[in-house]
Amino acid sequence: MSLFTEQEIEFLRRHRVGRLATVGGAGQPHVVPTLYRLVDGVFELGAHALKGRGQERLYLRHMRVNPRVAFVVDDLTVDPWYPRGITVKGTAIVHDEGGEHLSPRWGPKWVEIKPDWVSSWGIDTQPMDPAVPRTVGGRTDPA
Repeated sequence: MSLFTEQEIEFLRRHRVGRLATVGGAGQPHVVPTLYRLVDGVFELGAHALKGRGQERLYLRHMRVNPRVAFVVDDLTVDPWYPRGITVKGTAIVHDEGGEHLSPRWGPKWVEIKPDWVSSWGIDTQPMDPAVPRTVGGRTDPA
C-alpha cells in the first residue's frame, strides 16, 4: 500500500529531480540533487557513470553507514505565489549493480528509497496550509 495520494503520485511523476539528504557516521549532513523515478511507491535513484573518479560518491558512503534518508521534491510558481512539494523519510538500499535499468548512460550503482513517512504541501491542500505527515502503521516521525 502506498503512502502517497493520487495527486501526490501525479506530482512526483511530473517531476524529475529531488534533493537527497543523508548523514554519515561522523554525524555530518549532506544534501545532493538527484534524478529519480517512482515505481510502486518506491523511489529509484541513479547517477551518470563518472569516468576517472575512483572514490564512491559521498551520499552512497553515508547510506552504507546510515540507511535513513530524507528526500524532497518541490516546485514554486511565483505569480501567484504557490509553493508545492513532498518530503519523504525512509530507508535506502544501495545496489552495486543494475543501475543501467534506470538509464543506459548511468552507472551500475543505484539506490532504492522505501518511504515510511511522507508529508506534502500545496498538492492536496492550499500552499500555506500546514502539512500533515503520514506514516506506515501510524507511527510518529521516525527521525
